[in-house]
Amino acid sequence: MSDTHLEALISRFPAFADVIAGLHRDDPSFRSVCEEMQMAAIARSHWRDMPDHAEEFARIVERLEQEFLDAVRNENGSGLPRSAPGMLRSVKK
Repeated sequence: MSDTHLEALISRFPAFADVIAGLHRDDPSFRSVCEEMQMAAIARSHWRDMPDHAEEFARIVERLEQEFLDAVRNENGSGLPRSAPGMLRSVKK
């Protein structure tokens, strides 16, 4: 996973920067979700001119975003707004 992508995720949720960084450093499963989010976002962007493929990757990104947010909520003891998944859609790369 590129540092740029991790920084982008942290910039979306600056109040949870320590939680995100700690999970990324210490939890291989969380790190894998972050890496998969990055790859799926890149693929979604790559296939944007082919709606069927783009939609498939959009669903994958959405599922991974939910896993990401669930992990942050669990580590933080909740605290993320319900609108958080939509906030991540703007994260590219």
